[in-house]
Amino acid sequence: VVLEQGAGLNDHVRVLDFGLAKLVGQGTPLTVGLAVGTPSYMAPEQLVEGEVDARVDLYQVGAVLFELLAGRKPFEADDLPELLRKLQQEQAPRLRALRPDAGHSAQLDAVLARALAKAPGDRFPSADAMSAALAALPELSDRKPGPPPGLPR
Repeated sequence: VVLEQGAGLNDHVRVLDFGLAKLVGQGTPLTVGLAVGTPSYMAPEQLVEGEVDARVDLYQVGAVLFELLAGRKPFEADDLPELLRKLQQEQAPRLRALRPDAGHSAQLDAVLARALAKAPGDRFPSADAMSAALAALPELSDRKPGPPPGLPR
Protein backbone atom coordinates (compact mmCIF):
# COMPACT_ATOMS: atom_id res chain seq x y z
CA VAL A 1 0.00 0.00 0.00
CA VAL A 2 1.49 3.29 -1.11
CA LEU A 3 0.24 6.77 -0.31
CA GLU A 4 0.86 8.96 -3.33
CA GLN A 5 0.84 12.74 -3.33
CA GLY A 6 0.80 14.43 -6.71
CA ALA A 7 0.15 17.82 -8.19
CA GLY A 8 -3.57 18.49 -8.19
CA LEU A 9 -4.32 15.35 -6.19
CA ASN A 10 -5.11 14.87 -2.56
CA ASP A 11 -3.51 11.87 -0.88
CA HIS A 12 -4.19 8.86 -3.09
CA VAL A 13 -3.90 5.28 -1.83
CA ARG A 14 -2.62 2.65 -4.25
CA VAL A 15 -2.56 -1.10 -3.64
CA LEU A 16 0.49 -2.48 -5.43
CA ASP A 17 0.51 -6.14 -4.36
CA PHE A 18 -2.75 -7.88 -5.05
CA GLY A 19 -1.43 -11.37 -4.28
CA LEU A 20 -4.04 -13.17 -6.33
CA ALA A 21 -7.33 -11.90 -7.70
CA LYS A 22 -10.19 -14.31 -8.42
CA LEU A 23 -13.69 -13.58 -9.60
CA VAL A 24 -16.21 -14.92 -7.10
CA GLY A 25 -18.37 -17.71 -8.51
CA GLN A 26 -16.20 -18.29 -11.58
CA GLY A 27 -15.84 -22.06 -11.37
CA THR A 28 -12.42 -23.64 -10.96
CA PRO A 29 -9.96 -21.83 -8.69
CA LEU A 30 -7.10 -20.14 -10.48
CA THR A 31 -4.46 -22.05 -8.54
CA VAL A 32 -5.58 -25.56 -7.70
CA GLY A 33 -3.10 -27.04 -5.22
CA LEU A 34 -0.84 -23.98 -5.31
CA ALA A 35 -0.43 -21.38 -2.55
CA VAL A 36 -0.18 -17.92 -4.07
CA GLY A 37 0.21 -14.62 -2.27
CA THR A 38 2.56 -12.62 -0.13
CA PRO A 39 3.22 -14.97 2.82
CA SER A 40 3.14 -12.36 5.58
CA TYR A 41 -0.40 -11.38 4.59
CA MET A 42 -1.82 -14.80 3.77
CA ALA A 43 -4.67 -16.13 5.87
CA PRO A 44 -4.04 -19.54 7.45
CA GLU A 45 -6.57 -21.27 5.17
CA GLN A 46 -4.60 -20.16 2.12
CA LEU A 47 -1.71 -22.35 3.26
CA VAL A 48 -3.70 -25.58 3.13
CA GLU A 49 -5.83 -27.19 0.47
CA GLY A 50 -9.46 -26.23 0.75
CA GLU A 51 -11.98 -23.47 0.30
CA VAL A 52 -11.24 -19.80 0.75
CA ASP A 53 -13.75 -16.98 0.72
CA ALA A 54 -13.96 -13.22 1.23
CA ARG A 55 -12.90 -13.55 4.88
CA VAL A 56 -9.35 -14.03 3.53
CA ASP A 57 -9.51 -10.39 2.45
CA LEU A 58 -10.61 -9.32 5.93
CA TYR A 59 -7.64 -11.19 7.42
CA GLN A 60 -5.34 -9.37 5.00
CA VAL A 61 -6.85 -5.97 5.83
CA GLY A 62 -6.31 -6.82 9.50
CA ALA A 63 -2.67 -7.70 8.80
CA VAL A 64 -2.06 -4.41 6.98
CA LEU A 65 -3.82 -2.40 9.69
CA PHE A 66 -1.80 -4.21 12.36
CA GLU A 67 1.42 -3.38 10.54
CA LEU A 68 0.45 0.27 10.14
CA LEU A 69 -0.29 0.60 13.86
CA ALA A 70 2.42 -1.64 15.32
CA GLY A 71 5.23 -0.82 12.94
CA ARG A 72 5.74 -4.52 12.19
CA LYS A 73 3.88 -7.42 10.64
CA PRO A 74 1.75 -9.61 12.91
CA PHE A 75 4.04 -12.59 12.24
CA GLU A 76 7.77 -12.37 11.66
CA ALA A 77 10.35 -15.12 11.24
CA ASP A 78 13.88 -15.64 9.95
CA ASP A 79 12.79 -18.10 7.28
CA LEU A 80 9.70 -19.02 5.27
CA PRO A 81 8.94 -22.38 6.96
CA GLU A 82 8.93 -20.72 10.38
CA LEU A 83 6.73 -17.89 9.10
CA LEU A 84 4.24 -20.38 7.65
CA ARG A 85 4.20 -22.32 10.94
CA LYS A 86 3.45 -19.15 12.87
CA LEU A 87 0.70 -18.17 10.44
CA GLN A 88 -0.99 -21.53 10.97
CA GLN A 89 -0.39 -22.14 14.67
CA GLU A 90 0.24 -18.94 16.65
CA GLN A 91 -2.17 -16.21 17.61
CA ALA A 92 -1.23 -12.72 16.45
CA PRO A 93 0.34 -10.62 19.19
CA ARG A 94 -1.91 -8.08 20.85
CA LEU A 95 -1.32 -4.53 19.63
CA ARG A 96 -1.55 -3.09 23.14
CA ALA A 97 1.14 -5.50 24.36
CA LEU A 98 3.50 -4.50 21.53
CA ARG A 99 2.81 -0.78 21.74
CA PRO A 100 1.59 0.00 25.29
CA ASP A 101 2.80 3.59 24.89
CA ALA A 102 0.58 4.25 21.85
CA GLY A 103 -2.67 4.46 23.79
CA HIS A 104 -4.67 2.17 21.48
CA SER A 105 -8.05 1.17 22.85
CA ALA A 106 -9.00 -2.32 23.96
CA GLN A 107 -11.73 -2.16 21.29
CA LEU A 108 -9.14 -1.64 18.54
CA ASP A 109 -7.14 -4.56 19.92
CA ALA A 110 -10.31 -6.69 19.79
CA VAL A 111 -11.06 -5.68 16.18
CA LEU A 112 -7.53 -6.65 15.12
CA ALA A 113 -7.69 -9.94 17.03
CA ARG A 114 -10.98 -10.80 15.32
CA ALA A 115 -9.69 -9.83 11.87
CA LEU A 116 -6.57 -11.98 12.42
CA ALA A 117 -8.42 -14.98 13.87
CA LYS A 118 -7.13 -18.34 12.63
CA ALA A 119 -10.57 -19.76 11.79
CA PRO A 120 -12.56 -17.89 9.13
CA GLY A 121 -15.73 -18.35 11.19
CA ASP A 122 -14.15 -16.36 14.03
CA ARG A 123 -13.52 -13.35 11.78
CA PHE A 124 -15.94 -10.65 10.76
CA PRO A 125 -18.62 -12.10 8.48
CA SER A 126 -18.31 -9.25 5.97
CA ALA A 127 -16.40 -6.10 5.11
CA ASP A 128 -19.45 -4.10 6.20
CA ALA A 129 -19.30 -5.69 9.67
CA MET A 130 -15.59 -4.98 9.99
CA SER A 131 -16.06 -1.42 8.74
CA ALA A 132 -18.81 -0.85 11.31
CA ALA A 133 -16.56 -2.17 14.10
CA LEU A 134 -13.77 0.15 12.99
CA ALA A 135 -16.13 3.14 12.73
CA ALA A 136 -17.28 2.52 16.32
CA LEU A 137 -13.76 2.71 17.77
CA PRO A 138 -13.11 5.39 20.39
CA GLU A 139 -10.14 6.49 18.30
CA LEU A 140 -12.64 7.70 15.69
CA SER A 141 -15.36 9.01 18.03
CA ASP A 142 -14.52 12.68 17.43
CA ARG A 143 -14.20 12.30 13.67
CA LYS A 144 -16.92 13.68 11.42
CA PRO A 145 -18.78 11.21 9.17
CA GLY A 146 -17.49 10.72 5.66
CA PRO A 147 -14.14 9.92 4.11
CA PRO A 148 -10.87 10.84 5.82
CA PRO A 149 -9.76 14.47 5.42
CA GLY A 150 -8.35 15.20 1.98
CA LEU A 151 -10.42 12.56 0.17
CA PRO A 152 -13.44 13.48 -1.98
CA ARG A 153 -16.88 13.01 -0.47
